[in-house]
Amino acid sequence: MNRRSHEQVDLAALLEAPAVAGLRAEYLAQAATRVESVALVSSIDDVTTVRADTLVVVADDPGLGPWMISAALRYAWERRASGLVVAQDRISDVEKALAERLDVSLLGSSAEASKVAIELAMRLGVAKAGQLSSVHQFGRRIASARSVDEALRIVAGELDGASARLESAEGLPLAPRQGKHDHQAPEERTLVSVPLHPRNADGQRVSVEVWPHEAPYAERVLEATAPVLSALVLEAQLRAMRDSLPALSLPALTGGRRPWELTAPTPGEAKAAQGAPGQDPVADAHLAVCILAKHRKRVGAAVHQRWLKCAPATPLARTSDGWIAFVPSATPAEHGRFARALRLAFAEEPLPDVSIGYSRHRDTPGEAASELSEAWLAARVADAQPLCFDSVTAGVLHRVLPADLARELVTKLLPELMADPGRDELVESVLAFLDSKGSVSGAARLLGVHRNTVQTRVRRAEELGVDLSAPDSVLPMHLLLRGVRPEVPETTL
Repeated sequence: MNRRSHEQVDLAALLEAPAVAGLRAEYLAQAATRVESVALVSSIDDVTTVRADTLVVVADDPGLGPWMISAALRYAWERRASGLVVAQDRISDVEKALAERLDVSLLGSSAEASKVAIELAMRLGVAKAGQLSSVHQFGRRIASARSVDEALRIVAGELDGASARLESAEGLPLAPRQGKHDHQAPEERTLVSVPLHPRNADGQRVSVEVWPHEAPYAERVLEATAPVLSALVLEAQLRAMRDSLPALSLPALTGGRRPWELTAPTPGEAKAAQGAPGQDPVADAHLAVCILAKHRKRVGAAVHQRWLKCAPATPLARTSDGWIAFVPSATPAEHGRFARALRLAFAEEPLPDVSIGYSRHRDTPGEAASELSEAWLAARVADAQPLCFDSVTAGVLHRVLPADLARELVTKLLPELMADPGRDELVESVLAFLDSKGSVSGAARLLGVHRNTVQTRVRRAEELGVDLSAPDSVLPMHLLLRGVRPEVPETTL
């Protein structure tokens, strides 16, 4: 967006009720039209000298021929004027058609031109003063924001719920989008974007999608917001740096070993640790988290902003290829709550080349190094979704055969199964049967049904093409059916 005056008013807003006496819109331009000034002209030469975004009022001069209106429209288009106001009785269908073709606003007036110009100029001054007052009041509200999310919510509220977001130079979201995102008619919206810093050194920008006529005011709102957001982002980064100073380093946890070289402590080491308080650097119940990033510097700000959403009291310690953290987790329920918060913070809009893994919940002393190893291994296997070490097997299977590819293969290889109304129950029963090493009773216990039900479903699946007779086909069939496995609703711990 081209930066111009901070005191611009939209033509449509200028003409809103109460209506200007004797003024009628014959044609309004499709795009939002800014008005910076009003000019009263009495000749074609005057029109050729007006500045852009000027509303031109043509004087009532009987000596001006009918060609004057057409010529004035063309010059208004060339000069990018806001529009043209002429005597109503001088406008014919020819002038209306020309205004529409050039997309230049054409207004007819039955009042004296000088009076219309004066009233429009007065309205313009009042509108500018009102907008400046609104921006001033907004500035006081935005200054009270205590977080990036709160600041974006205030922006969205000021602009009638418009979609507001904070992005990095690469377009990565640094905070969750606030406000409503209109997917129905995005082409009708205008993207207004303002850098957080005057020199735009780091490329961070705050953006909002608004209707075209709201763009001038939205730009001023974002200009008032930018320094506040800049301070909040810097404050969050400084807090993370401060909190990470006493954080545990890898050498303190591992004795200089790398995560993939870590092993669980022997029973003797664990027993010794129980009698030696402080030997385990993380003595309380906890879980380990590992965030791996291919381009750590590029996504660092986005990672920290999202981490603050799920674990604001826990610092991230930086490593050569990402970050690690130890999150307090006294019970399995707390482990589950953190896992859900982690998924909500990172999975809604995944960051490119970032993978996250976290360990199982354990509170045995002396297991910090082992938990870090679990988190690192889970992160290596994870894709867009944070992955717990408990689910590493499923993650490996997903890497071997992604779900979307598995669905396509099953649709082609087992069309009768996919067309069966009871497909989901059949797939679950076959997978439970295979997970139970071919035991019908074991599968029945997993599913909570009678063994005869499992037996009937497995036979039905075989009739529909599922081959469980040949040993070589069991593993491929297992991989394929996992790809079409129905989603199981997550339970609340």
